[in-house]
Amino acid sequence: VLLKMNDIVGAEKAYEEWESKHVYHDSRLINLLLTAYCKEGLMEKAEALVDQFVKKGRTPFGNTWYKLAGGYFKVGQASKAADLTKKALASGSNEWTPDLTNVLMSLNYFAEQKNVEAAEEMMSLLQRLVTPTRDIYHGLLKTYVNAGKPVSDLLDRMKKDGMEADEETEKILAGEVH
Repeated sequence: VLLKMNDIVGAEKAYEEWESKHVYHDSRLINLLLTAYCKEGLMEKAEALVDQFVKKGRTPFGNTWYKLAGGYFKVGQASKAADLTKKALASGSNEWTPDLTNVLMSLNYFAEQKNVEAAEEMMSLLQRLVTPTRDIYHGLLKTYVNAGKPVSDLLDRMKKDGMEADEETEKILAGEVH
């Protein structure tokens, strides 16, 4: 309720009180406060909150790392955000289905960096949780094209996952989409 009223200070006090009095630590509470910090671009506070959680011997869920990554994308720190997105996917469980926003932004970052290895690592981590979408494949394809790598195997993988090349695929292959 405090966060809905944009009372971050009040929410922090309530969280600290909860933490001091309860043995059971509900990770949903940290995620609520983390989301508020990230929304406001308070990344030092967000990072400190997660660090404190870890120092207490707890393990953040994949969605906690994913929320933190989203905050870093919001403030323009794509490199850190992409690393946290990979961390989120690596620690994600089968019960969690990430929205693909951070993944797509990470793939765009990797395409700009011409980093095929990082993009493929992201794809591998993602495939443990969800079936890649056409947008995901297109992000990976842009990385290959920007890096000047052969794409035939990647196109075969797309086809194997039931995705034929479409107009967008052709534009990427022609170097028209960056």
